[in-house]
Amino acid sequence: MTGLVAAAVLANAADLMTYLRASPAVVATQETSPLPHMLGQVAGGVTAKLVELAAIVVIVVAFRRSPRTRAALLVVYTAFGLLGAVVNSLVA
Repeated sequence: MTGLVAAAVLANAADLMTYLRASPAVVATQETSPLPHMLGQVAGGVTAKLVELAAIVVIVVAFRRSPRTRAALLVVYTAFGLLGAVVNSLVA
């Protein structure tokens, strides 16, 4: 289970790092994006990414007695983090 937590944290950290590397021009073109947490740097995007990381902590604590649910949720958050990092890399 530690591996899943580490994967989720690393994927979302990569998402945040690639997001922060976006140029101001990219920020301007993506301001109206309906998915600020996945499609580049827009208003509220950093907050959304930090909420994702906080959600990982909540998942680990709230579902500690339900390993299958916890594992499934961590896999979902890892996928979101990886998808966000890939999209940020393509946009930047």
